[in-house]
Amino acid sequence: MTAQNRKAASSRLQPGQHSVDRNTPTERIRKGKKRVVLDWSVRLHDGLLIPNKRTEGTSKTEVRNRARQQAEMLLTAGGRISRWKPTDKVEKYIDKIATAEVESADLRPASVRRYRDLVALLREQLAGRSISATMHYDILIDALDAIGYDHGRGAARTAKTVLGRYITQPMMRHRLVSFNPLENHKLELHKYPAKTDRPKRGGQGLTAEEQERVIKYLLNLDPAEGVTPPKRGQWTIEHRINRNKNIINLTLFQAGTALRISEALQVTPRDIVVDADGLMQVNVTEGASKTRTARLTPVLIGQIQDYIQNLVDAAASDEQYLFGSPADPMKQWLATGSTGAGIYAAQLYRQMAEELDIPKLQYLRTHLWRTTMSSRCEEAGIPREVYAPLWGHDPSTNKQHYTEGIDMGDLLKAFRKTHPS
Repeated sequence: MTAQNRKAASSRLQPGQHSVDRNTPTERIRKGKKRVVLDWSVRLHDGLLIPNKRTEGTSKTEVRNRARQQAEMLLTAGGRISRWKPTDKVEKYIDKIATAEVESADLRPASVRRYRDLVALLREQLAGRSISATMHYDILIDALDAIGYDHGRGAARTAKTVLGRYITQPMMRHRLVSFNPLENHKLELHKYPAKTDRPKRGGQGLTAEEQERVIKYLLNLDPAEGVTPPKRGQWTIEHRINRNKNIINLTLFQAGTALRISEALQVTPRDIVVDADGLMQVNVTEGASKTRTARLTPVLIGQIQDYIQNLVDAAASDEQYLFGSPADPMKQWLATGSTGAGIYAAQLYRQMAEELDIPKLQYLRTHLWRTTMSSRCEEAGIPREVYAPLWGHDPSTNKQHYTEGIDMGDLLKAFRKTHPS
């Protein structure tokens, strides 16, 4: 009997067993998108069967791993023997359970990193107490207050979500607490200091004249200029030059497409397509899109289209990232972190602010291209309902692609009529 025709085991599940590895994941179409679905059951240590559990994901491996984690959590929570007691130190519980809950959640990598950081901040504030001594209203509020005063309103608000979802809820499953002490509490965000040491970045872009100067500057910028051999560390001079080249290329790419930096860093040569009329478009896949809705984004500026085409032609493989890791283009370069693209993009923007005398580039970052390109479209008389989906600004759409039904040729003609490149 072939593997494809092998039937799932039909023997009765014994206490402490689950059917995750017995059953076969299947592909389904949900709201026009392909998903992998696995139905499974688990029999708790006391013999109680929990049937009809369902786990979804984008691949069979992901679905099985996630289902196994869920099954183990159910067995830990519902079995006769629980390794967790109310007298256990809360920091041990956070280290073992909360971190695993975040890692196994259906979140984007950037959200996982953010939530992990907040779990660490909560641990710092709550450590030293038992679980039973920690899960009280005043203790939890004091912890959130400390985070709010040190890290701002946004951190406090998100920390409350992380506390409830990844610490309190698992404790309820493990029968360590019976309710969420902060369930109906609303944080008084006004008492936390707002970040007023810098101008707001949102909603600001470049004028047409500033945009033209920035693009010209980037097209003529030498990535090797001013680069010296490092005295120590893993980065060679070639790595540093590649890093500079990638940041220049990435910035030009965003100037022509208005993609978010996290989306742009996932683009490969195969995502660049040119139609019969010569219009280049970027296929932003469901996996790369921040909103998880695929779209086609046109490259509206002619000289940037030529520049991107040169990058595609020079790529050694269709599988590599156009703006991959400076040490290995087959590996994705993350936007955040001490060596992430965002750090070096900020350096380039500050450099352009000085050399081009555009002060706002001291604090504006990669998101400015979305506002800038929206302004150029408005100047060209293109309606918002036409251009907004190009940047993924229309989360209410129920189409499989944001840009479905948009005539890209007419849009390009309207844009280049007022902004020739």
